[in-house]
Amino acid sequence: MWFATYHGLYRYNGRHLTGYFHNPIDTGTIHHNLINDFIFCDNILYLAIWGNTNEIDKINVKTGLINRLKPNNKRLDVYSSVFRLSDVDIILGGSLGLSLINTKNFTSTYFDKPFSTILYIENNKYVFSATGSNIYKYIVENNKIVLTDSLTFKGNVNCTEIVEKTDYSEH
Repeated sequence: MWFATYHGLYRYNGRHLTGYFHNPIDTGTIHHNLINDFIFCDNILYLAIWGNTNEIDKINVKTGLINRLKPNNKRLDVYSSVFRLSDVDIILGGSLGLSLINTKNFTSTYFDKPFSTILYIENNKYVFSATGSNIYKYIVENNKIVLTDSLTFKGNVNCTEIVEKTDYSEH
């Protein structure tokens, strides 16, 4: 069991709690202690983390080895959410927009809508994200993020819940 906190990352194995923390003089540690989200992909844990260093932390859950990866860009993003899109692609929502990252070669593609938080992935293809008072729907095709629709609200979107499609015509 893993726990993301504002003071580091913790792993509980049923008996012991192990902490993973930032150490400014050790590049083998996470690059910031404020963890917003994480996702598992084939025994690798990817962290959506605070700290605009243009790094994404990758932890091998079998060995505990931490790597700080730098995508092929110069963006200094702060990530708030991460989802697995396919066997090789993850998508992160952050302060500068959405980032589509290939985890095999670490190339990246972006869609600039500041303060994007990913809400939902549908059919490993459609991405819904929130930015303040808007919800956007994107499609990922040919390694590109394309905007397809948007909804505007008064006030900020605080949370969502996906409910199974139900026929309410009888009610």
